[in-house]
Amino acid sequence: MYQKQRRSKRREYSRSYLFLERFQSVSVTQTIAGCTSLAASLVVEVKGDCYNPDFDVTYVSIPLTGNVSTNDVPLSMKVYGTAMSMAGNPSSCVPVIGNDGTYTFDCAVAGRYSFVVPVCNGSFTQMCSNVPLIITVLQPLIANNPPIVNNDYSRTRTGVPIVINLMANDKCQSAPNCTFGIPVLVINPLHGTFNPSTYTYTPAPGFVGLDSLKYRICQNPVVTPVNCEEAWAYIAVVAGNAPNVTNAMDDYGQTPLNTPLIVSAAFGIKSNDSDPEGDFQTITPMNVVVPNKGTFNILNDGSYIFSPVTGYVGPVDCPYEVCDDNNVQACDIATVHILVEPSIPRGSVGNRVWYDTNGDGLQSNNEVGIANVTVKLYALNGTLLSTKLTNASGDYLFDNVIAGKYYVQFIKPAQYEYTFANTGDDNLDSDVTGSKGLGTTAVFDLTPGENNISIDAGLYICSQVGNKVWYDTNKNDVMDTNEHGINGLRVNLWRNTGGVWSVYDYRYTGPKPGAPSDDGHYQFCAPPGQYYIEVIMPPLGLVQVLPNRGNNSLLDSDLTNANGIGTTDVFSINSGISKLDIGAGYYPMALAGNLVWLDVNQNGIQDSNEPKMAGVTVKAYDAATHEMIKETQTDINGEYMIDYLQKKEVYLKFNVPAQYSATISSAASDDKDSDVDHSFGPNTTNKYLMQPGVNNNSIDMGIMFGVLPVDWIYVNAKRRDGVHYINWATQREVNLSHYEMERKISEKGEFVSLGFKIALIHHQMLYMNIQQ
Repeated sequence: MYQKQRRSKRREYSRSYLFLERFQSVSVTQTIAGCTSLAASLVVEVKGDCYNPDFDVTYVSIPLTGNVSTNDVPLSMKVYGTAMSMAGNPSSCVPVIGNDGTYTFDCAVAGRYSFVVPVCNGSFTQMCSNVPLIITVLQPLIANNPPIVNNDYSRTRTGVPIVINLMANDKCQSAPNCTFGIPVLVINPLHGTFNPSTYTYTPAPGFVGLDSLKYRICQNPVVTPVNCEEAWAYIAVVAGNAPNVTNAMDDYGQTPLNTPLIVSAAFGIKSNDSDPEGDFQTITPMNVVVPNKGTFNILNDGSYIFSPVTGYVGPVDCPYEVCDDNNVQACDIATVHILVEPSIPRGSVGNRVWYDTNGDGLQSNNEVGIANVTVKLYALNGTLLSTKLTNASGDYLFDNVIAGKYYVQFIKPAQYEYTFANTGDDNLDSDVTGSKGLGTTAVFDLTPGENNISIDAGLYICSQVGNKVWYDTNKNDVMDTNEHGINGLRVNLWRNTGGVWSVYDYRYTGPKPGAPSDDGHYQFCAPPGQYYIEVIMPPLGLVQVLPNRGNNSLLDSDLTNANGIGTTDVFSINSGISKLDIGAGYYPMALAGNLVWLDVNQNGIQDSNEPKMAGVTVKAYDAATHEMIKETQTDINGEYMIDYLQKKEVYLKFNVPAQYSATISSAASDDKDSDVDHSFGPNTTNKYLMQPGVNNNSIDMGIMFGVLPVDWIYVNAKRRDGVHYINWATQREVNLSHYEMERKISEKGEFVSLGFKIALIHHQMLYMNIQQ
């Protein structure tokens, strides 16, 4: 800052910035090398130098020509020294500084570089300072550059709050539609407070000197590896009776290749300038031509236009002057830095909306596109960028898209649903995940010049699946008009996805919509695919009716237990083709029981004094398939009960201890005899037809000690052509594991085993070749 008397136009430099934390104020009055305090009768502080921090920005391997002196007080003598690198720089790149402050910098490694530049005033009483210089080197044509965050500086008076527009010379870099978050204080000021919401610094009462704060700012969209940067803000607090001051801070902007940068006054070079006295600031209008780079047109309200030279890429700097309207006018010098961006190749996003008739989430050769579907392209922050309609083939294309993060939304016609996402080849599958809202894709990156023609959407028309769960009152296995539905049952719809079965959806049975008296209704809206239905029946004493009875698929029951209890067979549906004939009927269960007893007198009759046998396993088998249905054990009273038997023919099998065998069957009335007649193998009963709601409580077994293991029917042996053929048949086998064959050659000889065992399954017909 320097002062300018309106009458004499004499400029007296009294700039007092120091950008090191070792700032010290001196409450004496002196004049040094043009930095002149007021007259000796006024007490002000001398800060020891007249220099501001500097910054600039360029691209990798694009030379930067700058000048650290342009925003310093124009002293008659000042000398700049060699730049010194600070710790943590990305490489050994360093600017070459001339004595007059001009410098060149060329670096092939991207990153943020910090230096200090020594400068001395060159007078007899020499004063020197180390001034910060920050140079940011960006990587061209990428969307993940770190943000540009530059140091700030300001002035105020003791006790006077000052607004510091921290982000005015910062620039977001992640593309597209980059925004900054709220600055976060990393180091608080030592001699005042800072409110990040209002950007207001308030010095502590009575403080005079230099204060500083450090802040961090992050950008959105988030990029890696560096998404946040930090910078310092320096505040010089002068005494209340110090000369009039004003403050101008360096500015920064970017513009694309061959594109003028037009900045309004609200965001112009005055937007980060300030005046502690509240004086109005104006800019000296300028028309500046920077050879081979571009032209600046700066107006007095701070608005400006920069027009780059065609084809130029890189940094451009222009110093400017700002003055206040105080009677003793104060002026300051700052620099506007512009970076002209290279041309970024444009890419495209597209492909197709198709009718997924088989519901597999993949485009098949016979599946057609859907025309006139609205497709929207959004930036990561939710800004709508463009809208298209699919053509007659279902194709769409967004072209001229810059690199960045995007997502797409497909607005489906009312009759369609979105198919399954990411089921296979990215060029053929659907990408609608709903992650950013209904009909949206996940966020994807588009690199410079990339043509991403793989963002597809499959649609289908859902198929109605269902019917009714009903109570079969007359037990005829079909649904009659007077039979009612059963409400409150859960019905699962299982779907096959890539060979894995899982519950796709479920419903609870209830009144049919629009028909309150029609109970037991359930219905799904399902995509094309392979399914089965499961009805969950709680233990209410009901069993499934026999499936597929009658000639009307709308009235029969479809529960076959093919995929577990209460399930149907597997069925397939195509898009828009309904299947509303999957019914499920129930009626009361049948039961089978009663007793296992020890038939001591072996008469086949349950006598009152004969003991009962506990712990005997009883199994019920389907007489048609011989599949075991259910099993139980007799209790301490020798009694058993097998429940939840369906309407089918069933036989029972009793597993008795090894030392027992079955007594004779059918020796008395059905409630007193034994029913084990070995009809379906050892210790089995004949078959019984289980009728709904009927308790078959007279299926008994009597057991007894000491019977032979085999009841023979015959044994035949024949010799033909020197070979003996032997076969036999038995009526009963008890506790028998296998047969062994022995022979003797002479009448006086002994029987000798042939050395092999004959399994029971071969006992009815066995041919043995025995050579003499």
